[in-house]
This record gives sequence, C-alpha cells and structure tokens, in this order.
Amino acid sequence: MMICFNATVETRDQLDQLVASGAYRDYGEAIAAAVRNQVLLEKEVALRGPIVIGETPIAPAAPVSPLGPVHAPPAPPDTKVLPSPKKATPPLAPNPAPKTAPKVAALPKTAPRKPLAPTTSDTASAALPKTAPRTGTPAVPAMFLLEGLPEADACQFGVLPPDVWVPGQAVPLERWILGQQNRLFPAKVNARGLIRLFAGAEKGLPLAKTAELVAAAAAALGDYLVALDAKRDTGRDDVFATAFPTTGDGEDKARTRYANQFVTYANGRGELSGLMSDLRLISVVHNKKERWIVPTKVAWVFAWMKNPVLDGEDIPTEKFSSEEREFLVRHIATAVPAEAFAYRAILAAVGAGHNTPETLDAALKAHVSADRVGDLSASFLSSQRSGAVSRMSDLNLIGRQREGTRVTYAINDDGRAFLELCTAPRSKLVPNP
Repeated sequence: MMICFNATVETRDQLDQLVASGAYRDYGEAIAAAVRNQVLLEKEVALRGPIVIGETPIAPAAPVSPLGPVHAPPAPPDTKVLPSPKKATPPLAPNPAPKTAPKVAALPKTAPRKPLAPTTSDTASAALPKTAPRTGTPAVPAMFLLEGLPEADACQFGVLPPDVWVPGQAVPLERWILGQQNRLFPAKVNARGLIRLFAGAEKGLPLAKTAELVAAAAAALGDYLVALDAKRDTGRDDVFATAFPTTGDGEDKARTRYANQFVTYANGRGELSGLMSDLRLISVVHNKKERWIVPTKVAWVFAWMKNPVLDGEDIPTEKFSSEEREFLVRHIATAVPAEAFAYRAILAAVGAGHNTPETLDAALKAHVSADRVGDLSASFLSSQRSGAVSRMSDLNLIGRQREGTRVTYAINDDGRAFLELCTAPRSKLVPNP
C-alpha cells in the first residue's frame, strides 16, 4: 500500500537523518516505526495517564532497540593490560604467542554452503565463550585475540554473497556504504569475533543475538582503546576508539548503534545492512523463515592476520599492518564495487583540485542519481563523503591536513596505487580467497 502526505523541509531533513543513522533502510521504514511508536504511546497514555518526556525519567529496566533488549555487556578477562597512566609506562605486555595461521595458498577448498538447519538462540549462545567479571585496567577481550582463533578445518565458510553491482560500475552516492559506518577497524574486530563464535556453533549464528554479543565485547574493547588513545596522545583523525562503544553508564544506545551499523541489522523487509555485509565479509543462509550469519573465507583470512592494535607488543601507531591494508584494498577493488567506486570518485575529485570538504561535496553531487538530486539533503551528502574519506584514511589512501578549523585532503601513494589497481585489466585482478 502506498500513502502520500505533505512534509515540511524540516520533516524531510529529519527523515534523512533517521535513514542516515543506519537504523532504518528508507523513509517507509522510518515512518512505519514512528506510527507504531505513536500507537504505543497513546495506548500507554490511555492506561497510565500523561507521560513526561524530557525531564528526569525513571530508568527503564532494559532499553529496547530494533535488535531487542540490550543488556549490560559480558565482561571479558584481562588478557592484555594497558599500564596505568599514573606510573611509568613500560611497553604493553605481549600476548601469548599465537599459532601460525596456515598460508592462504594452503587453505582447503570449501564447497558452497548448503542451507542450514535451524539453530535456536539458546543453542548458539551456549557455544559462546564465557567471560569473567571485568576488573582492573582495560584489556583486549579474548574474543578479539589471535590466540585460539579457529583454523580453517574448524569452519565451513559461507560463499561470497551476490552483489547488485559489478566491479568498475558507477554506483550512485546514495547507494554507497552508509556514512555513519565511518571506520574499517571494526571490520577486523568483528571478523575475529564472528569467526570465533561461528566455530562454536553447529549451524549459523542468529542475527540479532550475534550482533548484540559482538557489540558487547566491542564495548569492552572500546574501554581499552580509549585508554590506549590517551597514552598515544594523537590527533582526532588517528584515534583508535572512534566508532566503538564503551561499557560506561548510559552506553546502551552506543552498543545498539555499533550492532546495527558495524555488525549486522535486518530491517522489516528482511534486507540486511551493516559494515560486515556491505564489505561482503558475511553471508546469510536461509532455512524456511530462519536466517543465520555465516562468515566468508575472506573474513577468516583477514581475521588471522596479525594486527598492531590487537596483537602488538608496543603502543601501536597504526590500526592495520601493511599486510592487512593490502588485503582489504584488493578485496574492495575486486569484490566490493560500491566501496571501490566511492574511493575512485573521491580520489578523482581530490586529484582535480576539489580538496576541501565543501568543494568535494560539490563535486560529488555529480554522482547522485538524477531522480534524487533534489531530494538528498546537504547533511546526508556530507555524511556520505565524510564516512568514505574516513574509511579511505584507515587504508592510507588519502590524508587529511588540518590548519586550525580548515581541512584539506591529499592523495597518498597508496591512493594512486589503488587507482592503478582499479584500472588494471580484469584478467589480472585476482580476488582474495
């Protein structure tokens, strides 16, 4: 059923903001949620009398989100401890030496994953690693460590999911990865978490429950990253904790945001979104009305690579190793057409002299669909540009230079190499396993 209504410019901007938040796929889903909330509100008022919003409220027992109730995160053991800032700071204690990951060339071939039988949430949860109450200084949660990460023969990988775009195709700006998914480091963290959880489950992983569990552990990692950033005393563009929630009071919304935007989220029509699906690091297996997350082999190989933040012995200076960056760049260039086109469009515009946020936004309007040019707000376009630039920065494709409040962009050597990779003959581009 289609319903038309008049909306003010302010209402349209607010709808844009809701869709850009990642909690809703489109206007229809946001409006439907608003109607349901209004019906619920009026029922509560009829039963209980007036409800005061905006003053000091009584805290609810458990916040409710599209993923269901969000509970306090399970606290992980202190495995890798950050020194206290009040004392002399020796190098971070190294993690126990992990197994050496099998070489990519030696990975066993896996047949396309057959439809899985249903697995109850209780069964999947029972296989998840237990974590002890959190004490002491922040540490990297065991879920995200290299030590003990399952090897290939412990997993049956999902096939790379289909994509509506093909490599080299022009992709409209409104169909790029959502701007709020503004970092790639969560993809590394989530890949390890999902691989570890999947190896402990007989079948696939339940969508909402898995996203909630990974987000809860990511909040504990957020505590560690905040403390690590304080030690590093770096600029805001190089902060490791960006995009991560923490375990502090009132952080339930941040964990829900992380679960929706950086792990996975299914809207009312069953369409999947989130960084892991957008980067094709997970696939979804259907069995009747049930759907389960299955990590791809690309996610497993990426998870096994040593990371300077999660596995380094000293205070790191970069989020990714050169091996990880090269792996992600090749995967994006060969298997994530929307992201690859966004990078190409931005690099081309910056190379043509559009090297400030304002001039770059103006140049990127050329990539908005003709029927959406008058619809997309300036704030949405700016969010799409900012998110893509931040992800490119994680891969060292583009740099930001700040002089006071003025920001300019510059293409790095890796950015020029990316453009050459994208323009190479398709026959010479070998996708990651």
